[in-house]
Amino acid sequence: MSEMSRQDKRLAISIKNQCTEKQVENNTNIYKLPLVSKSTFEGASSIIKRFSFGEPSNRLTGKTASKTILLMGATGSGKTTWINAMVNYVLGVEWDDPFRFVLIDEEVRGASQANSQTQEITAYDLHYRDGFRIPYSLTIVDSPGFGDTQGMKRDKEITTAVQEFFNHQHGIQELNVVGFVVHSSLARLPSSQTYIFNSVLEIFGKDIGENILFLTTLCSKTTQERILCIT
Repeated sequence: MSEMSRQDKRLAISIKNQCTEKQVENNTNIYKLPLVSKSTFEGASSIIKRFSFGEPSNRLTGKTASKTILLMGATGSGKTTWINAMVNYVLGVEWDDPFRFVLIDEEVRGASQANSQTQEITAYDLHYRDGFRIPYSLTIVDSPGFGDTQGMKRDKEITTAVQEFFNHQHGIQELNVVGFVVHSSLARLPSSQTYIFNSVLEIFGKDIGENILFLTTLCSKTTQERILCIT
């Protein structure tokens, strides 16, 4: 198979050709993934939104057909960038490709959160298709950034919103991984992140501790040893 033929059949290339929203950053074409809004519902102190990318596959059955990851992180930790990077990996984007995908528009989301008194939890269902780098569908649950100038009150609202999402009849009933996104410069967790960590253990039970990952961002080669993984 020629190199050109291989490129044409790559999933990432196929998805790029389906995208309509594009911008250019640092000579790289940035494409916004076409999402379909599945549902929006309100909790006592939260708004829950759920989006879908692609169509469900009938070929995937059983417990391994889909996995769910809840991502939490302090404001400015790089959580949105981390999510977008993970999505590019799943969709098969290669390092030398002159384009990238974004699942979350940081500017739009930032404006939405700034003007809202409720906490917005958003779930993204990425349905498996040939070309995925993982053998299952993936649901990413994105929570608001905590530890900002609004203090502990807002952090408590965030944990309440997360609990409402997983308790809601239209929410998600199974959770495989909780990812805490932390800046690589941190030597220890600050009080706000410790509070969120302990709250997650209270919401999902001590057993979830075996499925918590610490995901470091803005990490250079000299700080890679800071990456911690709780398995």
